[in-house]
Amino acid sequence: MEKGFGPIPSDFVVKWAINDQAAKMKVVTMVSRFSQGLNDLLCRWRNGVLPIDILVVISNHTDYQKVVVKHDIPLHCKKAT
Repeated sequence: MEKGFGPIPSDFVVKWAINDQAAKMKVVTMVSRFSQGLNDLLCRWRNGVLPIDILVVISNHTDYQKVVVKHDIPLHCKKAT
């Protein structure tokens, strides 16, 4: 798979890797005021669909603090000035 796919990203200047799903990737998530992406990510993570460990959620508001804390994930928030 690496040999066949390898040349394609060079056309688009992207980095890629194939990872072992048994090794969970550590993830930091940044969230905006739209919750669809965060809710979907948390649902897939909680159901085991995504083999990741969410270490922290970073945001510039506290709108979803209860949702994040409910999942036992720390939220770091700094209001925009």
